[in-house]
Amino acid sequence: MQGAVGVGKTRLLCTIATELIKKNNRIDVYYIDWNDFTRELRASFGQYEITNQFIAKLSTVDLLLFDELGASNTTPWILDNIYYIFNKRYNDQKMTLAATNYLDNTTDSTDAFSQQESLSQRIGERIRSRLYEMMETVIINGKDMRKEYK
Repeated sequence: MQGAVGVGKTRLLCTIATELIKKNNRIDVYYIDWNDFTRELRASFGQYEITNQFIAKLSTVDLLLFDELGASNTTPWILDNIYYIFNKRYNDQKMTLAATNYLDNTTDSTDAFSQQESLSQRIGERIRSRLYEMMETVIINGKDMRKEYK
């Protein structure tokens, strides 16, 4: 899901997960956002067992909800780990949902959804290419709900 800040991408991710859990309470769901992911990896740097356990959990969970894709700059090491997770999930046919504030093409931006960088520029061509293969892109347009209901 791609859309401006506040259009409901995170809520939609969580609603989908909730409905899936209602249908099958044995489904293993894990929610993480980009910033928490990068903090966890940085904190575990050099502690290989902890890093491997964290990566294994994200790679094997039934449903991974990855929010705020590309929200902050990161290192090649972190991007390599993200690629590993998405590639492993793809190969194992695991369900993955993601949300981001970045579009694929910055020329498609509107005033409410203006940006300087594309999703590929934020996460790299290799990861974006894998996501094209794994997921269908849904662009969510709208106003920042947090401003509307203040």
